[in-house]
Amino acid sequence: MRRSVQVSALLCVLAFGCNRSNKAEGNVSPGSGTPTSGSQSKSERAVPIIGGTLLVTSHGMAIVSDPDRDRVLAVSLAKRSLEETIELGEGTFPGKATEGADGEVFVALRGSGEVLRLSSKGKELGRHKVCANVRGVAWLEATKAVVVACAEGEVLSMSPAGKVMERAQPAADLRDVLVTTAGRIFISTFREARLFELNQDLKVIDQLEPPTTADAAGAALIPRVVWDLVEGTSGEVLTLHQHAATRELTSTTSTSSSPAYYGNAGLPIVETALTSFGDDGPTSTQGLPAEVLTVDADVDSNSGDVLLVSAGSFTFSRTGGALKEFVQMEAQPIAGAFYDGNVVIQTREPAALELFDGTSFFAKIQLGGDNVASTGHAVFHGTAEGPAMSVTCASCHPEGRDDAHTWNFGGAVGLRRTQTLLGGVSETKPFHWSGDITSMEHLMSEVFTKRMGNRELTGQEIARFEEWLSELELLTPVDSPEVDAGAKAFEDAGCLDCHSGSRLSNDKNKNVGTGEYFQTPSLLGLRFRAPYMHDGCAPDLRARFEPSCGGNKHGTFDDLSKDEQELLLGYLESL
Repeated sequence: MRRSVQVSALLCVLAFGCNRSNKAEGNVSPGSGTPTSGSQSKSERAVPIIGGTLLVTSHGMAIVSDPDRDRVLAVSLAKRSLEETIELGEGTFPGKATEGADGEVFVALRGSGEVLRLSSKGKELGRHKVCANVRGVAWLEATKAVVVACAEGEVLSMSPAGKVMERAQPAADLRDVLVTTAGRIFISTFREARLFELNQDLKVIDQLEPPTTADAAGAALIPRVVWDLVEGTSGEVLTLHQHAATRELTSTTSTSSSPAYYGNAGLPIVETALTSFGDDGPTSTQGLPAEVLTVDADVDSNSGDVLLVSAGSFTFSRTGGALKEFVQMEAQPIAGAFYDGNVVIQTREPAALELFDGTSFFAKIQLGGDNVASTGHAVFHGTAEGPAMSVTCASCHPEGRDDAHTWNFGGAVGLRRTQTLLGGVSETKPFHWSGDITSMEHLMSEVFTKRMGNRELTGQEIARFEEWLSELELLTPVDSPEVDAGAKAFEDAGCLDCHSGSRLSNDKNKNVGTGEYFQTPSLLGLRFRAPYMHDGCAPDLRARFEPSCGGNKHGTFDDLSKDEQELLLGYLESL
């Protein structure tokens, strides 16, 4: 993607220093795992950026997860050569990795619900099915086990051979696992930005949240979307997350020199933030307004420098002491790590590792594979080509989902909860809670251009973007042992009147006790979308049936017996 001169110049002004990655390659050895370069672009397959797809082991091996191409690669950084390429099969969707005993590596396969086991040389040793939606993995030396976090809310410990040792259900929407050098275990929730400390039996012993801060006008910025957990050099837990605005969102009148968008008063809509947690809770929170869609972090164990990789602004930054330097890249960075004092950056297209001494580029290791350039992907993850550069589509819809945030649009609109984009968004027309937008062209003009400050897209770009969105897949549902009984309770409560068909929605507007008419949402993937309703009034599904969220005007839940109510809730969570 071509990056605008305006964006590059603005980043340099905001940074203490600014370097641009050049494309001259250093010496690269082919190695036994050398791939063949694909000449044909794959179809607009929707693989959102997830971050955390690069691990550098203690043996100097880079383990690269490539979710766009469903493969894992092992690269010798000392030799600058690709040693192993493991083709996993379509939809396997590899993600985060952790190093275990003797240099073995364990990789979360998000799409298949498995953990991949590799030797220290990157050779496959086996795969183990653990849960529906594997997300985080970390090695616990005390028990010689892999701790695994699953999006459906389960955390478990597993032996290297795949035997499950402990299971627990601490919270919904789990994302990352961090085991510190002192053996403390932390897990995070993805969208609602909470942290839990666990003991070795996986029981919760503490709950933490990044602090709320304020924008320049004094309005609260509340924590949302934890992208990464890393350990600092003093044992602190660094949490890479976002802050979301609570102020009323309005835009000024647009002019040729000053386009109207919600961040044009110098107040963020979504802001990258880094919070440090010590023994007694959060010790600092820093807003990072120049870094957009920051999805990955690492800490240099020797210098204490912090690396942040920002896919939206095509940058990475390295902080040491008071010095902060940015590097603007041409290829989109999606992950990064330190190696021997140097920085290693993984780029999506072309697939490569770029190496930096400090912030000076010195080598590239090509990873080959199919061309995955995509108009839809670029629109979804890119910043504005102009002065509005604080937000991307993925900022509010991380991984194509939602940020669990309720926005204040003021006036006649009021509060509106971010909606998920998974599961075929084109089929939900008309768009928005109120169903007031009938086409993708209208939606992109209203949201992408007016709200986000981006340029007007061409008709072809919008068509490709809509195709890409339509390929975003739902998370894997979780089986309910009493699905038939739950389905009967669903019917008895009158839910089928509106929630029917393949998507469990009639796509019509109805007043369900909130005083307004809203479009009936699909119930598919409901487990992964809390809080519920247009204003987020229900933190969980049971609260959805409270009078404040519609009560019996939204199905006759109270007419069911207590057992039937539990069956219904279990059924809804299995969809």
